[in-house]
Amino acid sequence: MPVSIVGRMNAEAIAKTPRPPGRPNRISHRQIVAETLGMLEAEGLAGFSLARLARAVGVTPMALYNYFPSRDALLDAAAEAMFAGFEIPAGAGDWESRMRAWIEALRDLIRRYPVSLQIIRWDNHIAPSWIRIWLPMAQTLEAEGLRGERLGFALLWLVQAAMAVIRGNLEARQIAGYEHEVADPNLTCAGPLIAEVFAHVDGVKAEDIFQFEVQNILAAARRLIEAEAAPPR
Repeated sequence: MPVSIVGRMNAEAIAKTPRPPGRPNRISHRQIVAETLGMLEAEGLAGFSLARLARAVGVTPMALYNYFPSRDALLDAAAEAMFAGFEIPAGAGDWESRMRAWIEALRDLIRRYPVSLQIIRWDNHIAPSWIRIWLPMAQTLEAEGLRGERLGFALLWLVQAAMAVIRGNLEARQIAGYEHEVADPNLTCAGPLIAEVFAHVDGVKAEDIFQFEVQNILAAARRLIEAEAAPPR
């Protein structure tokens, strides 16, 4: 289930910020990042602005620049808060095991923090912490012999394919309650086929589809690696 980190981060920040007698609490980098993540969770990147953030934390917009030199720096810090805990499980063996573990760990991270999808890239800027996430796969593909243009192609394809599969898995739902569609007059000619599909589709698990798609990614990566290793004709 998606976790809202805002309350937890604010609570931790407040707990770690002692209040001198007679003086109000000072805001911290952590509190600003937590509020930023809250705004992103609620309204997405399109609804985020420094002016609204400043009102939320009780300072002027210019005061935010005492903590972060730019909007991009603030969003980079928000991305870092999300991605800092990402790691591939230790002990992943060959390249296929490492790639599978990477895709599954990335799925778990995004499932836990859906807001992370908002701060991977914006305005032609890529969060440095996102680059650190896919770097292990660049190293894995390089170790299997891919170089130059082939390495760039393979890595870009892998990241795009993995993200498409992960998004599909997170958005998946069981198809149920559509029995009335089978009786639609416009579908009469395909009625038996539709009835057969709907009779079994509820038993299909999103996790099974996810693992099937991961296998397809591994098979395609294997073809890329084997093609690079094959002697020229």
